[in-house]
Amino acid sequence: FFFSSRRRHTRCREVSWARRCVQETGVDNPTCEEIAEVVRFLKFNCAIEDKAYPRDWTQRGRVKVLIKDSHGQLLHPEILTKGKLLLKLCEYIPKLKTRVNKELQATTPAQTQ
Repeated sequence: FFFSSRRRHTRCREVSWARRCVQETGVDNPTCEEIAEVVRFLKFNCAIEDKAYPRDWTQRGRVKVLIKDSHGQLLHPEILTKGKLLLKLCEYIPKLKTRVNKELQATTPAQTQ
C-alpha cells in the first residue's frame, strides 16, 4: 500500500484498494528512512527491508512494523489499527527536521556572489 500524495492511478479499481489515506493528508514521496524514524518515535519496533516494487523499482525499501506483541496485545494505547498508524505517519513526516529544512531551502532564494 502507499500513502504518497503524488501517486496517481489510471484504473479506478486500484485507487480503492491501494490508497490508504486521502490525497489531501498524504505525504509527498515519503522515504523508508522517514517512515522508520516516525515509527520509532511512536515507540514501535520496525525493520527496513530491501524490497522493490516492479512498477517503480527505483524506490527501494519496505518498513515492517510490529503493532502487537507476541501475546496479541497492542503496543500503543492510541494506535489500534494500521490505518491509524498511517494517519499518524501522514501527520508527523512533514514535521521531520529533514523535511522542514528542505522546505526552507526551497523557499529561500539562493544568494549569489
